[in-house]
Amino acid sequence: MRKFGFYPKLAARSLRLNGKFYLPYLLSGMVSAAMLYDILFLNMNTGVSRLKGANAVQGLLGFGAIIVALFSFALICYTNGFLMKRRQKELGLYNILGMEKRHMARLLLWETVFAALLCILGGLLLGVLIWLLFTKLPRALTIPALPALLLFLYMSMVGAGALTVVMEWNR
Repeated sequence: MRKFGFYPKLAARSLRLNGKFYLPYLLSGMVSAAMLYDILFLNMNTGVSRLKGANAVQGLLGFGAIIVALFSFALICYTNGFLMKRRQKELGLYNILGMEKRHMARLLLWETVFAALLCILGGLLLGVLIWLLFTKLPRALTIPALPALLLFLYMSMVGAGALTVVMEWNR
C-alpha cells in the first residue's frame, strides 16, 4: 500500500529543520517576486497609460521586468546551489539508509513546491505592502516628494540586502 502523504510530510519537516539554510533562498525568492510584481503592476496600471510618453514608460517597465526576472533567476539559482551544498550530508545519509534516487528526487520536488509557494505568496504580500506604501502613504501625508524618497529607500534596502547576502556567502 502506497502512502501519498509521506514525501510532503518529510519535505515540510526538512524545510522546518533546515530553516537557517532555507532562509536566504526564501528571502531572495520573496524579494524577487515582490519586485517583479511591483514592476508589472506599474506597467499594467491605467494611470501610467494616461501619461505623456506612456509607450516609452511602459516599454522601459517591460524591459525592467525582464531584467529583474533574469537577475532573480540567477540569484535563486545561486542560493539553490548554496542550499544544496549545505545539504549534501543529509542527502548522503538518506542514500546510505536506502532511499533511492527517484525517492530523493520526489522529496526535493515537494520541498521545491513548498518553497515556491512560500516565495510566491510572501512575495505577493510584500509587493502589495510596498504598493500600498507607495500609493496610500504619500496621499495621507500629502508630501509631493515622498514617492521618490520611498523609491530611493526601497532600492537602497534591496541593494544593501543583496550586498549583505553576497558578502556573507563569500566569507
